[in-house]
Amino acid sequence: MSYIEMRGIVKIYNKGKDNEVAALRGADLTVEKGESVAVMGVSGSGKSTLLNIIGTLDDATEGSYFLDGEDISKLSALKKARLRNEKIGFALQDFGLLEGETAMYNIKMPLYFGKSTAKELKTKPRETAEKLGIDQLLKRKVSSLSGGQKQRVAIARALVNDPQLILADEPTSALDRKTADEIVGIFVRLQKEFGKTVVMVTHDKAVAERFDRIVRIEDGRIYG
Repeated sequence: MSYIEMRGIVKIYNKGKDNEVAALRGADLTVEKGESVAVMGVSGSGKSTLLNIIGTLDDATEGSYFLDGEDISKLSALKKARLRNEKIGFALQDFGLLEGETAMYNIKMPLYFGKSTAKELKTKPRETAEKLGIDQLLKRKVSSLSGGQKQRVAIARALVNDPQLILADEPTSALDRKTADEIVGIFVRLQKEFGKTVVMVTHDKAVAERFDRIVRIEDGRIYG
């Protein structure tokens, strides 16, 4: 079985109502452990919905989803939350950071929801920041950082618990080309050097072509 195994995934919002929307219509996706996959598609095609289901932030209406051999549909909300904290890191388009707090505070946030010791709360964020070359930013408020710096902080937060799976939703869309290339380089390095499995939603072909594989989503179905 593949690391990510999705079969016949259907996602319907407002089911049975006048405003019912089918975001996914029988999507199939497999991703191997340590692989990098770019998901491309136009706005409204179901990309973010797919990523939210992979990340256990949303549930499929129909279909099966196994992550690392585990049937996600059988997990309680508490077990899903624990799985997200331990195995999945998220990097978002809008960074999802607390602007009024320091980079250090933002990076260490996932550690508060796990079993980290007081020592790890101090050492893990710094070690992660050093890997990304942003340890000099730790004491600065997020509001004072550039877009590229914010995205690096967001990636550090995604990595601080050393998850196997990294999910990224349009992480370069708000960045200039040079900074976007640098950010994509970080994700490529995470896969190549550290063996992370990376799934990124993007509309940028130049970004997608740096991944092992490109899949396209159209009208809620996956091709490729």
